[in-house]
Amino acid sequence: MKTVARLFLTAMAFQISFTNSVNANGQPPPNRVETLRRGANINRWFSDPGAHPISFYASYVSLQVLKQIKSAGFTYVRVPLSPSALQQPDGELDVDVAKALVVQMAAIQNAGLGVSISPERQKWDLSNNPRDRASLAKFWDQLAPLLAPLNPNLTFVETLNEPNFPNGSDWDALQLRLLRIIRSHLPNVTILATGNHWDDVTTLPKTKLLPDRNIVYVFHFYDPTFLTSTQVKDLPAEDAPVLSALIFPVNDPSGCTSVSQTAKTAKTEGQVKWYCQSGWTAAKVAADIHAAAAWAHQNGVVVANEEFGILDNRPKATRLAYLLAVRKACEAEGMGWGLWAYNDGFGLGATLGKSGPDTLDPSLLMALGLTVTSH
Repeated sequence: MKTVARLFLTAMAFQISFTNSVNANGQPPPNRVETLRRGANINRWFSDPGAHPISFYASYVSLQVLKQIKSAGFTYVRVPLSPSALQQPDGELDVDVAKALVVQMAAIQNAGLGVSISPERQKWDLSNNPRDRASLAKFWDQLAPLLAPLNPNLTFVETLNEPNFPNGSDWDALQLRLLRIIRSHLPNVTILATGNHWDDVTTLPKTKLLPDRNIVYVFHFYDPTFLTSTQVKDLPAEDAPVLSALIFPVNDPSGCTSVSQTAKTAKTEGQVKWYCQSGWTAAKVAADIHAAAAWAHQNGVVVANEEFGILDNRPKATRLAYLLAVRKACEAEGMGWGLWAYNDGFGLGATLGKSGPDTLDPSLLMALGLTVTSH
């Protein structure tokens, strides 16, 4: 309680100092946009309802890990969480877990990093069930006040991770509702707004702009998903080796198509041929990300790519080339990015919840333009 009280008093000073939370262009201040420059997603933390004691949340990400993340050159940590992990069975906020979340988010900030908090859809049917939409709204109405002690210059809250509504206008309406709830409790933080359909980059132009200027619009980039995200379980067992031979960039479609000859089924062979003939190069990646940047420029808003990655059962050269291409495309547009994830096979694959940090793969760090560190 004393820790939370001290955080609250500190936050009051910040709230007084930063009452104007947009710059002269009506956008979030440049220092906040800069904080979103290079992100490390951390998953499997506040994600399993009832599965962990409070001590798990306090020890999962150590100070040494935060120091490693900071020294590597990351500027913020994104924490996707399951609302049910912070709720009691009756749907009310579990204050003890919520306070543990606040303390850990403050620790991230004390390490010199920003923090982004993003609730996941979990098993809610938000598009069809008004009660589920009300549950999400209630979650934010109860959690947002507890986040007030955090430094608003380093705190980012996302309305919802990867919404997926058949009708985009329904998501626009719910996002506006969530915005108003969050803003009523957190008048000065920068809110992250998302497009529909899994935050895919192509949904940004279809997203209704919110009546709030202290917003960053975010998207996820895993295109093409056959290259980045196809799991072994999604293919016939005999075709699993195909994934370990996929090529990026596809500068030579005929050479790429030769991989299809290793497929044992016609469906997988067709998928490989489609990928090879789609012309996925660094230039194509850059064009898709440029389209998001152009939309932002046209509408006078800020955008960021908060998730991208490629599974670690692809060839090492393919992974490095893809990560480099996405990172450079974002940076060429002056756009922040977030790797999925620090502790996941799509990204750096580090192990958390132990005494010290892993040694991170130097080649991956170099592809991301980060500093190679031992710990």
